[in-house]
Amino acid sequence: MNHPITRVRMRVECVSDPTPRAHYPRRQLLGRGHCVRVNSRRAVASSLKGANTMAINRVHLLKFFELALAIICMALHYHSQTGSNSFHELMIISAAFGGYIVILVGILTGIFTGQPVNKRIDIFYSLVGCALFIAAGSFVIQYFDRYYGSKETRNIGLSKGAIAIINGVVFLVDSVLSFRGE
Repeated sequence: MNHPITRVRMRVECVSDPTPRAHYPRRQLLGRGHCVRVNSRRAVASSLKGANTMAINRVHLLKFFELALAIICMALHYHSQTGSNSFHELMIISAAFGGYIVILVGILTGIFTGQPVNKRIDIFYSLVGCALFIAAGSFVIQYFDRYYGSKETRNIGLSKGAIAIINGVVFLVDSVLSFRGE
């Protein structure tokens, strides 16, 4: 049976030698260990001699940091919510903190299961997260700057706003690094 896929030529890149190898037919790939076979339609990574390992890079650490800051913001939001913000501000703040906890958990789950999110989608999520967290932080700081209730609630609120703006900057750095391909 002459299947059309058997005629596809593949590029082989070995782990031990980072320079690309010449093009080999599919039948010549058998018996080669620790190689990455790249097809024109999809990439198939295989390691014939060992288990696949995932390296954690800077972007993965940034995702963990973003998630930690979002969880901290949500916890501070729970302890400083006074209910006096306008409905629109409250929706932006809640969407930024709660929504991005869900999004970041999904992205990190995809990274750990070997199915990372597409680069364009990652950049989109990072830029929207940057805008939402900076907007939420500025709304919170504006509200608690003129808050005359308990001093402890005011300090928690101002901390929440500052951490949200810091997380917005981290999202911006994440989008720049993702765009550069790191």
